Amino acid sequence: MAGLKLLVVEDDPDIAFALSTYARAQGYLTLVAEDGASAVKLGIQERPAVILLDISLPQLDGRDVYLRLEKAGITQNAVVIFTTARGSQSDRLVGLRLGADDYEVKPLHLQMLFRKIARLLEKRQETVPNPSGTAHQ
Repeated sequence: MAGLKLLVVEDDPDIAFALSTYARAQGYLTLVAEDGASAVKLGIQERPAVILLDISLPQLDGRDVYLRLEKAGITQNAVVIFTTARGSQSDRLVGLRLGADDYEVKPLHLQMLFRKIARLLEKRQETVPNPSGTAHQ
């Protein structure tokens, strides 16, 4: 995963610090946005491979951020995981119906989260078409 961009969208500075520090230790180039508007701007400018997206954010909530990034074509190639304290079944369904790759409820287990990210990235690579038009296997 070395060199891939990972965007942490989190308004809690302690959680943002923990996620970004762990991501850097795993070899990711880490970006942090503390609110929804900054997340959209960074996502469009930087085109991260992974987005860890809180739902409860200032300015725009995580669902709105997701929809704006989707409209800009960013979510098509990025692994997006909602990371939130909202753990009800209906909240999870809304997040997954939007198109997120997964939904993790806080408190987060960083080692498990980053193993999941690695698996999702590998799976995404397996389905990327090669120049001959067939998927890599």
